[in-house]
Amino acid sequence: MELIFGSTEDEFLVRFASKRTPALRAGDIIMGTTMPRITFPFIRGAELDELIISHFDCGDEDGTFRGDLRQAVDRVKPGVFTSVCAWRIGYMNDHVRQAEVTLLVTVSPNSTTREDATQIITQLRATIIGYDNRLAGIAVEVAEMEILLAANHQNPKLLAHRDVMLGSYARPAVVGSSIGLGGDRMNTGTMGAIVRASTANGLDPKYFATTCSHVLSVGTEAPVVPGKAARAHTVVCPSDKDNLGWFIQAVNLLKCDAEDTEAAADRRLAVQHRRPVGTLFASSGLRSSADHGWIVDLALVKLDAAVGTSIGAACNIPSPESREKFKHSNATAYTLADLKQRDWQRRRGRYLTTAEITASLSKETMQRGEGPCVFKVGRTTGHTAGRLHCIYPSVTIPHIIDQSKLEVKGKAIAVCNHDSRRVFAECGDSGALVVNGHAEGVGMVIAMNYGSVANGTTLVSPFGPLLDYVKDVLTCGNPEAEVDIEYL
Repeated sequence: MELIFGSTEDEFLVRFASKRTPALRAGDIIMGTTMPRITFPFIRGAELDELIISHFDCGDEDGTFRGDLRQAVDRVKPGVFTSVCAWRIGYMNDHVRQAEVTLLVTVSPNSTTREDATQIITQLRATIIGYDNRLAGIAVEVAEMEILLAANHQNPKLLAHRDVMLGSYARPAVVGSSIGLGGDRMNTGTMGAIVRASTANGLDPKYFATTCSHVLSVGTEAPVVPGKAARAHTVVCPSDKDNLGWFIQAVNLLKCDAEDTEAAADRRLAVQHRRPVGTLFASSGLRSSADHGWIVDLALVKLDAAVGTSIGAACNIPSPESREKFKHSNATAYTLADLKQRDWQRRRGRYLTTAEITASLSKETMQRGEGPCVFKVGRTTGHTAGRLHCIYPSVTIPHIIDQSKLEVKGKAIAVCNHDSRRVFAECGDSGALVVNGHAEGVGMVIAMNYGSVANGTTLVSPFGPLLDYVKDVLTCGNPEAEVDIEYL
């Protein structure tokens, strides 16, 4: 049995697992919580094929069981917890289901020491053994780590009435987060790349986030020019649309008396969390670029100073071993740990030029599904893999802005789904950063060409024209300014 508790969000992750169960690797997703890759002696590496999560089912005793868990925490540190949830988590390993019981206990920040944590887990162990004596005799291991909550909506799904917002919020915001204009309950999209702009000598850096202009539409098809907007438009993460949905889920928990305390805590989390991340700085509108007619649909968000100086971990790339494995396979060979690892160095992001992208797709014999692998992390579909398919010389993208239909024609990159089981992107992923296996930027998701899972394509705008627009905006009136792009 293991207890992992965080020094920032101060969460307990209590794992009851036999030594035969494949050890969980830090960096995997647990109950909507993304754990940074930190190595502990007791965490052993294991190839995990499939993540399995379900609510811990105690039948008619479920409410009593959860109440007993809360009391166990209170006996050690009265009043420090905000929620305690019990789940069963397991993995498919060699096609055999390996199951274990997981408890997630969220406590007030800076309220618990390692000694307290050890006592709490001892109490929880005694409580759960009363429901399942097979756990008797399992050793207790305790570790401390920082836990960063995922800010996108693609955390593992739980039962609808249990899907509380433990994974819906993050400070700071991360690439792949849900994003939208404050006050707009209709539109939502994805936070894409992070742009760092500084002067020629590297002083006074400013941070910007990118997404699609139609995601942050201010009710007009006209571009938003820096300093010329009628008012400052606040950008929030998650978007009002998503935040409202998660808030309603928390409110619905109040229907169950046994859940009252936890639901109230979740509601307070929804209200108290500081969601604004910046303001809308500029927007291109929906147009084609002067550079060979590529479609541009870009919005720049100037991040608040507190966000820009401590930007969260962003789009992660697979390990070299997994990239090699994926290259020779038509099946999705990446494990969840591969797609979530955070042990690669922060780098100055290099992006592929349009010429390089065109060259990689120039084979006359290229068939669908044989192009280079690319990856993205989005608000709706999370981490997915796809393949570069072709460059559409002329596509029409329609968008509804202020109840008016706006269309633009231009070139775009087509990305097909990696296999027939999962789409590369869906509605809500607009703005998502697309990278190749070397963390080189390919572009940004701008639209979906809906079809079957096997035949659907995603339209991507390449980075070259996007950065040309960014440079035009950021160097206006300051020709010495330099624009660097980093994937953080």
